[in-house]
Amino acid sequence: MSFRSTGIIAVTHGKKMAGPDPRLDPDGIEQIRILQGRVGFPDEFLVVMIGTGRRFMDTAVALDFNPGSSHLRCSLLGTADSGEKNLRGGMDVLLADGTPVSFPQDYIGLVGTPGIDLWAWLASLSADRSYLLVAGREFIGALLGNVNLAKSATAYEIDVVGRTVTEL
Repeated sequence: MSFRSTGIIAVTHGKKMAGPDPRLDPDGIEQIRILQGRVGFPDEFLVVMIGTGRRFMDTAVALDFNPGSSHLRCSLLGTADSGEKNLRGGMDVLLADGTPVSFPQDYIGLVGTPGIDLWAWLASLSADRSYLLVAGREFIGALLGNVNLAKSATAYEIDVVGRTVTEL
């Protein structure tokens, strides 16, 4: 399969462990490796965006991308289910690198956040770059209008102009 040098590809994470801020379990890592072998991703995306939580970082690593500090961690791609109670009795959401942020003051997620236009946000991304978005089913479901249409451990090509999401 050949990819353009520009565009947006989204990959949803595989099977995860239980508990707060779960990692991918061994089956989930294998799901992503199989997906990579079947789809064949470009060697390099210019921008890699990952959702909150360690499962997203695990997914990027299983795809042989090494998200470093130069890659954006984007809370729009995740939900607050990576959260855990903090000492103040509130909730912290753990970003993929383990950084805690206060929920809901410093965190915007898909679930329960009215007024987020994901298509407008995607359209704001530079058209001359390639993007890999490592996300959950909620992100794809929000684009499709129904989370039940989104699958785990799946790659999608996102066409912002046509507002389509195509399973690869």
